Amino acid sequence: MDIWRYADWYGLGSQLRNSQKHLWHWRDWIIQSLNADKGYDRMITEMLAGDEIAPDDPDVLRATGFLARNYYLFNRTTWLDDVIEHTSKAFLGLTMNCVKCHAHKYDPFTHEDYYAMRAIFEPYHVRLDVLPGQPDLEKDGLPRAYDLHLQQATYLHIKGDDNNQDTSAAIAPAIPAALAFKPLQITPVSLPIHAAKPETQKFVKGDQIAAAIRELQTAKAALHKGVGAEVAVLKIKAAQCKVRAIRRQDVASNLAYEVAKAKLAVAEAKPDKKSAAETAMHTAIANQKKGQGQPYRIVGSLKAREGPDEEDATLYLPFPQTSTGRRTALAVWITDRQNPLTARVLVNHLWLRHFGQPLVADVMDFGRRSPAPQHQALLDWLAVEFMDSGWSLKHLHRLMVLSDTYGMTSSTANAPSIDAERDPENKMYWRMNAIRLDAQTMRDSLLQLSGRLDSTLGGPPLGDNEEAKVQRRSLYLTHSRDNAAAFLNTFDNANILECYRRAESIVPQQALALMNGGIALSAAESIAKALPTENRPFIQAAFQLILATPPSEEEMNACLEALPTLGDPTTARTAIVHTLLNHNDFITVR
Repeated sequence: MDIWRYADWYGLGSQLRNSQKHLWHWRDWIIQSLNADKGYDRMITEMLAGDEIAPDDPDVLRATGFLARNYYLFNRTTWLDDVIEHTSKAFLGLTMNCVKCHAHKYDPFTHEDYYAMRAIFEPYHVRLDVLPGQPDLEKDGLPRAYDLHLQQATYLHIKGDDNNQDTSAAIAPAIPAALAFKPLQITPVSLPIHAAKPETQKFVKGDQIAAAIRELQTAKAALHKGVGAEVAVLKIKAAQCKVRAIRRQDVASNLAYEVAKAKLAVAEAKPDKKSAAETAMHTAIANQKKGQGQPYRIVGSLKAREGPDEEDATLYLPFPQTSTGRRTALAVWITDRQNPLTARVLVNHLWLRHFGQPLVADVMDFGRRSPAPQHQALLDWLAVEFMDSGWSLKHLHRLMVLSDTYGMTSSTANAPSIDAERDPENKMYWRMNAIRLDAQTMRDSLLQLSGRLDSTLGGPPLGDNEEAKVQRRSLYLTHSRDNAAAFLNTFDNANILECYRRAESIVPQQALALMNGGIALSAAESIAKALPTENRPFIQAAFQLILATPPSEEEMNACLEALPTLGDPTTARTAIVHTLLNHNDFITVR
């Protein structure tokens, strides 16, 4: 999720400016795919082209959240720049963003290569499809990619300026010539009718009728209770008209609904809004008399705005029934066994996270600027093994964590001094690197040790204001520019713009968060209550649980001496546990 830039939507108020609403469906796809050990090659294909390879399968379509995440309201070029840059870095370890304005200064990529790659993505757009049981797209929906502008040409931007394009010749979709072990095999894809007109799915109309009937029942219940009789009657009338309008799909029924809705708006309007509501009512009545109008619009999908000034009416137009097939062709090329970058880049990312340092120093740049890896043979062997295993990530994890290298201690206490003298940076892995827990693992560990971690899978994100109260795993907390968990940010949470490798800072706020933060304090209380009450067994169990090692005799004696001085037994035991949660060995993998 770090590498693929997972981020929930953000904007200004209710205006969607970045990413897409309900993007958590992509997050759930990631988790379920990893748990099922879906092949990494298949995961890439679904993320880049799920709408082309499985256009009527919502479980696959949600994978294209990878593309939906890059949505940007105000500038299409900025949007596509992000797609090109982060597709290249995440899957191929290439800095293609360097050739947006000129030829690459180090690698054999030309200015034209950049726009040939842009042409692959030029047609695509994003939308929000309705899901069974929820017709309100504000409450839920499936964010997904699709090809909209099938005939849109791509032109070279002179010096990267989208206001200065060379329109003398369109640029064809292609991968960089230096990497072309074979050309892209692009075949247009015919889509089923539901992909072009999602409102034709059977559940869509049924769900809208059910929602209108619920509105009618609510209005009748309010009238029965005697609450606001005039408004309640108008609500009943509007709801009845809405049910007929959806069922009949004719102009007359919809006009009657528009009139009823306008009259209700007048009755509910505040004095400063009364005039506008009355104007809307008179317009609706006039249209009814003239018989002018459209059948009730059944919404099956909402196109993302192509700019802040786009008219609402264009957001519901039918979608193309053909997709270009360009993104499928790209995915096939990326995951081809003749392309060694894909497997090498992924191996390097996993190695970094298990061993604390990567085999290739710059995890997002496998070009000429990056020094040749010291362990090239190991990188290549693991890449081939990865592909031979069916691109199994679980197989790769298992290989690494069961290796003798991973099993080494990070301590240098008993190591020959010559090792540190000859290899102070541990490039030859004569010891393990000490690695601090990442922010999410740290928070989850506190909840798990205290017996409060809720292991429920999936669902919408939880807001920052709920961080202290919720017991869900940290990856379910909202992650956006405007809303991110404070505890996680203190411990170097993922940057939403780019996070190929997390920072590992050491700042006073981190110590303060573990010393004074509510998560650590409440965890200490819960853990202390669950441990033995007698002092020596309590200390033994606390060390074993929190630090995964028994206390030394010196540590045991220090704790035994401290306990009587720390208040009543409950308070004292909590203080000891809290101290261990602040111990460096708790937050460090050794």
